[in-house]
Amino acid sequence: MLNKTWDAHSCSPLHGFHENTASLDCYGRSLSAVLVASKSKNIGVEVVDSSVTSVTFKLVHGIYGIHNGLKFQVLTKSGKIIFESFLFSSEQSLSSDVIMASSKLTMLPLLVCRGDRSTTKVVFDWLKTEFDCSLRKITFNPLSLGWLVAMWGSVKGQGSTHITWEIPMVETGIDIIESEIDGESVALLWKHAHEDSTMEVTIDEVRGFVASIEEHLTQHTKILFNALTMQQIKTPVIQVRNDGKFKVTSGDHLFHVMADVATLALEHLDHYTPTM
Repeated sequence: MLNKTWDAHSCSPLHGFHENTASLDCYGRSLSAVLVASKSKNIGVEVVDSSVTSVTFKLVHGIYGIHNGLKFQVLTKSGKIIFESFLFSSEQSLSSDVIMASSKLTMLPLLVCRGDRSTTKVVFDWLKTEFDCSLRKITFNPLSLGWLVAMWGSVKGQGSTHITWEIPMVETGIDIIESEIDGESVALLWKHAHEDSTMEVTIDEVRGFVASIEEHLTQHTKILFNALTMQQIKTPVIQVRNDGKFKVTSGDHLFHVMADVATLALEHLDHYTPTM
């Protein structure tokens, strides 16, 4: 996953998903057949042999050996990857009593993917049909970006955090401002916003932390950052844009970072009401 740009989506619980090898192989054959049929329809010829496109599904072993992820790829006959994706769980979804009590539901709330648009559409349609789930592109709001800065902006010995701010309603001239904050400053600001005696992080703490960053930058630049919108962050371990694209740059923290992004995906599902 490292140093690749991924698109983040929220995924509702998968119905009837099984993680055994036989089932994963079956999913691969099923999706492969759908992709081949779709390609054949697009070019107006008969369905070609399924070996033209192959699909692989495999479990991802996460922290403490937990099967907390699923990786799948779509490959051409020559072995070129034209689509790849991961489904991840979060700590909340792993411990959910509702999910654990039902063998028919599997909660993997974060889907990240990269590939061409047409293949992505076919894969998403297959997932929705196969597991009766819904997929929705994630947009990271300033509060989510601020939380990720708080979690990953002060990794010891791994550099500074860069934040891009969007200037609203600009017709000409400067439309963004980029800032840089060293890790020690991020840690100090978070220390003043967060109660060290608990692991729980509240919305008010994150809001206070973002406000302190804005005040800190305003003191140095005289620019009113509280009038701007956080558009993108680049911490020592993860880069995230508000449009749902992100990149992980540190293998040492990979699964912890993905668990945090999966938590945001789970919250994204909680706040989403499908339209009829």
